[in-house]
Amino acid sequence: VGIKMKNKLAKTIRAISVPPIVVTIMAVALFLLKITTLTETLFLFLFLGFIPFLSYPLSFILKKRSRDEVRKLAFIFSIISYTLGLFYSLFIDLSIELEIIYLTYFLSVLLLTFINKIIKVKASGHMTSITGPLLISIYLIGFKSIFITLALYILVFWSSLYLKRHTKREMILGTLTVLISFLLANIIYMF
Repeated sequence: VGIKMKNKLAKTIRAISVPPIVVTIMAVALFLLKITTLTETLFLFLFLGFIPFLSYPLSFILKKRSRDEVRKLAFIFSIISYTLGLFYSLFIDLSIELEIIYLTYFLSVLLLTFINKIIKVKASGHMTSITGPLLISIYLIGFKSIFITLALYILVFWSSLYLKRHTKREMILGTLTVLISFLLANIIYMF
């Protein structure tokens, strides 16, 4: 495979694996598998996909074109949206599985913000956003989904490395962020 083809493939993988798109695919899959109702799916899409997506057109309108500016706005929108999603999950009668999803996203964005802004170590939000839906798929669908989720994870990991968007360390930290958040969410709901 030529360099141009690899470059195009890596860019395509990065583009379709942005957080709002991955969350939307997860929400639709959960609905099609009858794990969530239509209403639950729409709210998953709203809080975990659509509202965070609004940061992209807003960054264009505000002429925030650098990667850092777009990333900062995406973090702000994610914090707001995931917080709203968490409150929604606490006040609406949802399954524990859905409450764990909302709490995992909320904890992930808090932990990612803490790592990036307080500790000043860069962790990949992109890898956090891809690992979350993949982990949730395994959690809700079962280990029969592990091969496809692992393949998708490897493709996104490769594309980020190939395009030099993140280092291995940044991507591993992003992955660990969501794994820790998911574990904490499950521990919280055990009590």
